[in-house]
Amino acid sequence: MTRWIAFAIALTVASVAYASPAAEKLFQDGKAFMNQGKLAEACDSFRRSNELEPRVGTLLNLANCEEKRGNFAVAWSTFIEARALAKRQNDERAGEAEKRAAALAPKLSYLTIKVVARPKDLAVKRNNTDVASAELDHEVPVDPGSYVIEATAPGHEGFKQSVDIALGAHVIVEVPALVAIPGAEPPPPEQPAAPVVTAMTRRFAVGAAIGVSSDKDALFGLRGVIALTTVGPGRIRLVPSVFYARSNDPMDVYHHFDIVAIGMSAEYAWDVIPQFFIAGGIGLGVDVVKDSYNDPLGLNGWAQLRVSPTYRLGPVDIGLHLQAVGVTTNRVVGLAEVGVDYFF
Repeated sequence: MTRWIAFAIALTVASVAYASPAAEKLFQDGKAFMNQGKLAEACDSFRRSNELEPRVGTLLNLANCEEKRGNFAVAWSTFIEARALAKRQNDERAGEAEKRAAALAPKLSYLTIKVVARPKDLAVKRNNTDVASAELDHEVPVDPGSYVIEATAPGHEGFKQSVDIALGAHVIVEVPALVAIPGAEPPPPEQPAAPVVTAMTRRFAVGAAIGVSSDKDALFGLRGVIALTTVGPGRIRLVPSVFYARSNDPMDVYHHFDIVAIGMSAEYAWDVIPQFFIAGGIGLGVDVVKDSYNDPLGLNGWAQLRVSPTYRLGPVDIGLHLQAVGVTTNRVVGLAEVGVDYFF
């Protein structure tokens, strides 16, 4: 008798100090429904109150309500949940929750769903409720009553069996190997998740470019890309390059210049969308010039500003490289190139 008095006190104490007004109102509704003998409404109110604000007292009331309804498995699991919460909160009601769970243990019924074979995408249901894969082949507490066990898989005939489980019974339902349907298409194989290619996994590239200068000289050459580090939403890269162009003297058809431009640029590449980015930066270099009228080679240093809207297609970048180049001869030359870089 003393134990039942202590439990009644525990249920009463549960009603104090709710932080959520809605949880408090639902809890009080549950107590009122219990006094009126409306067990279904009481259990629903306690359950919703606990969803809003989990409390030991609410769980104890909910478990007590479910036990009165004859739902022993639900009551037992709720007492276990109340015990765990009470222990985390150093609540003395943990002992009472454990005693109530132990008292219910002899009344529990158990169901084991054994699966002989598990074809791809096997789905098992108990009374139209999905059974977690972890529960299969293991004994699980259930309430007494009638159950319908179903198993389905694409391309296979389904399985269905009804079973009645008495109070305290241990029942095993075996799901046989599902029979494949002749001619049915097997489920498509699982496609591995596409790897997420981040900018810094594409570190090294070689490429080629062709373009034209503001002097109407054609140029072509080779370039590389070396990704150094990620900074903010983009990355810093080095772009070494070697280009060749022939410039003709407009005043003398026999006079021309062969130019090899060797340079290095540092740029910041920022992804606008996964397939498109814009790179911009500065560079330094030197032109090695062969004048057709003079034997000695000439050298002209230069500096540049560059911007490159670029489209990414798998391991290939296709970019439009726009550059303004200032040379030591006090000239500014504009360049426009279309380049293709292949990343390893």
